[in-house]
Amino acid sequence: MSLRRLRGGRHPGTGRHGGRKARPAVSVIVSTYNWSSALRCALRSVQLQTLKEIEVLIVGDGCTDDSEEVVLSFKDPRFQWHNLPRNFGSQYAPNNHGLQLARAKWVAYLGQDDVWHPRHLEACLQAANAQNADFIASLAIMYGPPGSGWRAMSGLLVDGVYSYEDFMPPSSWMHRKAIARKIGYWKRPDETPLPVDCTFLRDAVEAGARIGCTDEVTVFKFNAAWRRDAYRVKPTGEQEAILAKIEAGGEFRDRELVDVMKAVAADRYLPVRMPSLPGSGEMSYFRRARVHKGVEDRFSTADLQIADQVRRFRVQELAPFEWHEEEVHPVHGPFRWTGPSPIASTSLPILFDRDLSLRVQIAAVIEEATFQALRLRVQGVDLPFEIRPAPEGAWILHCVCPKPQTVPNALEITFQVGRTRRPVDFGPNKDRRWLGIAIGWIEVGPA
Repeated sequence: MSLRRLRGGRHPGTGRHGGRKARPAVSVIVSTYNWSSALRCALRSVQLQTLKEIEVLIVGDGCTDDSEEVVLSFKDPRFQWHNLPRNFGSQYAPNNHGLQLARAKWVAYLGQDDVWHPRHLEACLQAANAQNADFIASLAIMYGPPGSGWRAMSGLLVDGVYSYEDFMPPSSWMHRKAIARKIGYWKRPDETPLPVDCTFLRDAVEAGARIGCTDEVTVFKFNAAWRRDAYRVKPTGEQEAILAKIEAGGEFRDRELVDVMKAVAADRYLPVRMPSLPGSGEMSYFRRARVHKGVEDRFSTADLQIADQVRRFRVQELAPFEWHEEEVHPVHGPFRWTGPSPIASTSLPILFDRDLSLRVQIAAVIEEATFQALRLRVQGVDLPFEIRPAPEGAWILHCVCPKPQTVPNALEITFQVGRTRRPVDFGPNKDRRWLGIAIGWIEVGPA
């Protein structure tokens, strides 16, 4: 379907009486899908921008919630609501629709779950003019899941020169609209093995776009792909907290930068780079992100097994910040440490339609106090459990899981430790990873 045929919203080029509006300095495109509470925070940060000569094109990816009402509640004539006739499942379609409507020479993007500092658009435009750039990136602080302490930063161009490995999220971009026309707009997920935003940036570079940077922190990013089931739980506490700091009127960015430096010192800093191409047989970046964010179910109905007998599973999660790579214990076999986040979840293809018996092999713990602080949740409900020693220094956690009132898609198990620790901090081991408990296998059967 041609994007020019997509419906939604009055065309922004005409005023109430049919006359032409003054051309804005920047067209802001906000792609959104059924997360109106986060959208409200994002739009408030747009409304607070010091650069006022803007148009804001909020494009729903087939939204069915109250997102339109949230947009209208601002009563801001610069805000224009458009909703695509169906869900395309990716920001590419809303962004392309916004680009078709954009009237400014410059285009900026804001993710629905991200927040801008009031100087963002002004700083980007100033840097673009000063550096004669076609594509500008601001500094963005990227926050790991709550409680993890992890941070990342993008837009740090060494000597102000873009490297082919550099990646900056779209919420930090401002580019000339002509660049989008030159490269053929945003590609569909099935047209590229990389995430669509990585492909857009790489296409712009290969088309000769001059990349610049603001060297100013103006973006606060709360990556949904780093937050398990974000699109189902729809938390906005982090966005609201940053927005409250902005509205308080003080300068708080130095404090946020200190937190980034603390993350670096504690091995809780994640370098932001262009991802490598997925290997043969690996799940695509597009689907992996959708599954982790909760947009897609992890298992199809046909994949689910009835718990009429004991079945054993290993943890095979793609979740960032929750699980380390699989290792092999010389006695207990394969296992995975939880961490660096103190909360780690796993999904099993078990139909939870009856009371279940759950047994978990714990191959190791980072410290003895871990057992005292350990919490177990099944389908989001805290359940009591017992832990008994097993041969060769392992432990077995046992729990009876009552059948839920509604049968979910799959069995969801969450382990929460009081804290994760690095072996290097309290012994001769030089391991600098943040670890919690080491899970060998999980057995599920009838209670």
